[in-house]
Amino acid sequence: PAPDTGYDTLPVPAHTWLVLSSRTTHTHDIQQLWAQAYGEWFPANPHQPLPAPELLATVLDDHGRPDHAELWLAIAPTP
Repeated sequence: PAPDTGYDTLPVPAHTWLVLSSRTTHTHDIQQLWAQAYGEWFPANPHQPLPAPELLATVLDDHGRPDHAELWLAIAPTP
C-alpha cells in the first residue's frame, strides 16, 4: 500500500497512448471502445498495443455525475 493511503500503487512507465472516448458510461458504450480500438483503429493505423496496463476512466461532469468514459491503451509504432 502507498504510505498513509491504504491504497496500492502501480507504477506505469511513460508511453504514447491511444485515448478513445464513449458518449456515455453505459456498459455497451464502454465495451464498444475495445471494439473500436481493435476492430477499427489498429487495423487503420501503423501502431500496435503494448503490454502495459489498460486504463479505463469515468469522466465526471461539473456536478460530479458520470459523463463519459475514456479507454487509454499504450501504443507504439509497428516495426
